[in-house]
Amino acid sequence: MQRLLGIDESKIRKVMQDGEIQSVSIAAGTDLNHITAIEINNDDAEKTEQVLANAIYGAASLTKPVFTYLALTLIGQENFQLNTQLHEILPFRDFCNKFKIIWDDTKENQARVQQFNPDMILSHQTGLPIGYNPASGPLKFDFEPGEGFGYSGLHMMYLQECLEIKFKLPLEALAEQYVFRLAGMTHTSFNNPIANAANSLHTTAEDYVRFCLHWMHDQNPNVQAAFKSKVSMRDDPWAVREEIPLNTLNHLDWGYGWGLEKNDEGDIISAFHTGDMGEWRAGVKLDLNDKSVKVFFSRSNFENGHLLQDQILGRSYALDYFFDKFKFARTPDELKEDWRVNPSFGIRKYWDITDDQMARSSFGQGSNTAKTLAEGQTTTAKLLSGAIKHQATSSSKQETIPKKKNDSVNDKEKSIVSKSEAKSDQATKPSYHSPSPFSTKYKPTKK
Repeated sequence: MQRLLGIDESKIRKVMQDGEIQSVSIAAGTDLNHITAIEINNDDAEKTEQVLANAIYGAASLTKPVFTYLALTLIGQENFQLNTQLHEILPFRDFCNKFKIIWDDTKENQARVQQFNPDMILSHQTGLPIGYNPASGPLKFDFEPGEGFGYSGLHMMYLQECLEIKFKLPLEALAEQYVFRLAGMTHTSFNNPIANAANSLHTTAEDYVRFCLHWMHDQNPNVQAAFKSKVSMRDDPWAVREEIPLNTLNHLDWGYGWGLEKNDEGDIISAFHTGDMGEWRAGVKLDLNDKSVKVFFSRSNFENGHLLQDQILGRSYALDYFFDKFKFARTPDELKEDWRVNPSFGIRKYWDITDDQMARSSFGQGSNTAKTLAEGQTTTAKLLSGAIKHQATSSSKQETIPKKKNDSVNDKEKSIVSKSEAKSDQATKPSYHSPSPFSTKYKPTKK
């Protein structure tokens, strides 16, 4: 079992014990007849091994690939295309009004949202932040639509609303018809009545492996387009501000619903996704050459399940990007000393965020860390379900605001460091109007 899964169970149990991770389900497969699964429960003294028919976990952001597959499957039906202008199905202002999202309904912003289409949303290029934080004022764009990468649950919610209107069925019914039944996912649900395209999926590791195998073997060209590059991680403003090495970013792109990892020759070799929402932490990797998949779902009262990423999936450029961007602890030793007493969402011990930075963050502005992530996805989920209480317990990502080419950027918006570091930082680094100094799309603003 361990050999087939490619894991060292003793090391995994040690990480689980040190990080207070209650349970993990791991599954791998090369075809539907060869799926191996194991459940490791830290509360049990004896080893527990079973086919995971009943071990259901929250999938967190591993929900997004499932929703993406659904959307791609619907392309071509009812005149729904990748370039369909979504505002013709549901004006963005109506979406905001429904979920009490405040935004500047200006002529400029209307022009931005009228560019939204499934292609742009499924590749995370709308410029919308991860979610909506009313304490930070009106919703703002992180960059001009189509000119960067910005991981977001908010635009997934918008596309969900559009699909439900276009096809006259709720998300759960659409998924049952076009995904769950065909992939053999018998223990999976979007968790009605709060079905959320960004993070509400509940499933088993074995079901998720079945889904991934089904996707990789689906001959629909719209579905297979997911594994082709749409945007480079060099165009991720958040990653650039966190100074992730260029070599790492050069090995990573995003397609539809998946991050894509490339070898040194530039060939796409695998697809990946992580999930981080409260107690639920997850990861998945698809080997696109041998059509194999490995996935894990974990539960931790202290939200530390991400500590298992390397142990289960193996170190990669994708995980280097994940840990360096979001500043999660990579090992139990990196956790804050008081993490058992003061919830820290799994942040590294040496990483802190100031109140000023949090005040400036709209899940799009200011410094973003695991703490910011922890307030994003749950708020997004509550928006979609109508329970708008804006309280924290989850995960995800984002950055800056768009500027017209001739606009000036004030010091507060330019700073990506704390006030105490700002002076020395500005003395050694150029100020970029764009999110990326080495972007394929952006050019530095000349002073």
